[in-house]
Amino acid sequence: MIRTLLTFSGCCRHAVAFLALVFLLSPVALKAQSGNTVPETAECDSVVMRTTFYFSPGNGEWIERSDYLKSGRLVRWAGANPDARIVITGWADKSGRAALNDTLSLRRARTVRNYLVRKGIAAGRIAYEGAGVDTGAESPEKARRAEVQG
Repeated sequence: MIRTLLTFSGCCRHAVAFLALVFLLSPVALKAQSGNTVPETAECDSVVMRTTFYFSPGNGEWIERSDYLKSGRLVRWAGANPDARIVITGWADKSGRAALNDTLSLRRARTVRNYLVRKGIAAGRIAYEGAGVDTGAESPEKARRAEVQG
């Protein structure tokens, strides 16, 4: 079939070859060739979002400059997936008193939530919690964070 299409001359030959290739690789053609259906994405499917915001020691009030790009991506994702629920979990490192770390982990989660709400994401879509100290973190820098899942 491609050999026959290549008998066209000039630019037309490339255009026809391209169209033939597109057709041969399309889901309809693949189904016809293999007899198997190509799975289609359901309308209710959405992309899962997971990201982590890291905080400096003692900070639970603002998102660090190094995470600005992540925060923008999160807002765009949340806007594109209006039915998705967002869960934010704040963590702290093991320095300091336990009561302070519990409060700090909650403030970190709430800071990310408040940022999303200020950017137009409905507060009812967002659940947040402070999980306290992450004793399993590989370093204090990795422990001071807010994890976002949506």
